[in-house]
Amino acid sequence: MSVNDKYLSKTTIIGQSCRELFLPLMGKAAAPLVQAGVRLAGFSELKQPYIMDRKSQNFHLLLYTVSGKAKLWIGGEEYDFAEKNLWVVPAGPDVHYELHEASWVICWFHLGRCKEWAHLEGRQAQVIDAEDNEKLPVLMQGFASEYHLAQAGRVDAVRMYAEILALYVRRALPRGGVSENNRLRQRIERLWTHVEEAPSFEWSAEELAGRCYISPTHLFRLCQQYFGC
Repeated sequence: MSVNDKYLSKTTIIGQSCRELFLPLMGKAAAPLVQAGVRLAGFSELKQPYIMDRKSQNFHLLLYTVSGKAKLWIGGEEYDFAEKNLWVVPAGPDVHYELHEASWVICWFHLGRCKEWAHLEGRQAQVIDAEDNEKLPVLMQGFASEYHLAQAGRVDAVRMYAEILALYVRRALPRGGVSENNRLRQRIERLWTHVEEAPSFEWSAEELAGRCYISPTHLFRLCQQYFGC
């Protein structure tokens, strides 16, 4: 368990078949990650049963799905953790997610509520449009491997991995940029363009919403808000 255990509810379940690699963040070699506000990070291979339930999550979660799928609930809204998606779930609300397939492989960071990430406060969870997501598991595993071999000639390699990972996190979560509202609107507009290009396809509400990484109810509300339909 992590330093945030006191925020886990009694409904949290981590099965014995789950395997987690926590990145070691002690020592000077890992300093670039700590300085970037990373409080905990790891690479997880999860299997049933797996349920994570946090009350008033006290850190910002950055999570990349390598393979598999899971469901996420925040304030009654349902979302999908889908393959190759990079999600940011800001601190504050109750957060619940659980595995709905045989396995789920993820990379994740717990980011502190510090000055570095103050711009995430009060925002809603969203999919981040970041480049080179698929490199993240390779970098994390490389960091962990070099750290455990960190003897005389290995320290520089560990620090290099730490610097690249810190750069990756900062690049994925820049200050400013396109607002979350505009991101959602752009995503929905692209969706309708795709629907118009495939008029013979029978779209379901679930599939349409899934393309935008939101629930059907949320999609309906946003369409009313943006387009009056």
